Amino acid sequence: MVVVLAGCRVGFDPVTNGATAGGGAGSTAGAVEAPGGTAGQGLTENGGDTFGGAANQGGTTSNAGTSGSGIAGSLANGGSAGSSAASGGSGGLAPGCSSSGTSYVTCPTGAIYDEAAATCQSMGMHLIRVDSAEENAWLAAALSDSWLGASDSAVEGEWRWQDGTLFWIGQANGSAQNGLFTAWNALTPSASPPAGDCAKMKSNSATWGDVLCISTLPYVCEAD
Repeated sequence: MVVVLAGCRVGFDPVTNGATAGGGAGSTAGAVEAPGGTAGQGLTENGGDTFGGAANQGGTTSNAGTSGSGIAGSLANGGSAGSSAASGGSGGLAPGCSSSGTSYVTCPTGAIYDEAAATCQSMGMHLIRVDSAEENAWLAAALSDSWLGASDSAVEGEWRWQDGTLFWIGQANGSAQNGLFTAWNALTPSASPPAGDCAKMKSNSATWGDVLCISTLPYVCEAD
C-alpha cells in the first residue's frame, strides 16, 4: 500500500521495532517512512511522536505546533502542550498550571491581573472570555473567585474583553453591548473601589464583580 502526502512518496513497510528512514520519525511496526524527514502534517501510528509535534492519543498533531489557532495537538487525553502552543507564545504549560479540556488551562496559583494575562499569552492563550451561561457555570465550578479577561482600565465604564470587544457600558445600571453575555452581581460594576478596573468571577455565586487589578487571584487561560 502506498500513500502520497504533500508530493512525497511514503511507504508503509513492515519495518521492525519502529525503524526510521531518511531522518523521519518512526513508530512501532508499520512505521511511517519519509525520505529526509518530510512526511509532513505529523502523521503518527499508535500514538508515536512525529517531527517535533506531540501526538495526542490517536496521533493528531499540528506541524510542530505552528498552526496559530488554539492549542495545536490538543491538550485532551494527556496530549502535551510542550511544543505545540499556538503562535504568540513560547509553548508549554506554565508552572503551576494544568490542562482542563481542549480549550482551557487552569492556573490555581494566584497572580495579579497583568501577570495572569502575561502567563496566558506565554502559552499562546488569553484570560478566559465568558460568552454563555454554560461557560459561566463551568468556570464558577472549576475555579471560582478567579480572574476574567475583562477590564475598563482603558476607558472608565467601558468594559472590554482582552481582544477589545466592548460588552458593557456603565456601572450597575449600565447595559450589555452587542448582545453579548454578562453575569454581573447585584450593584456591580460599581464605583467602589474607585480603581476596581478588572473583572472576576465571584466566589460561589456564578456572578461577576469588579476589583483592583493588583488583587491576587487564580485564573483560567483560554485558547485563542
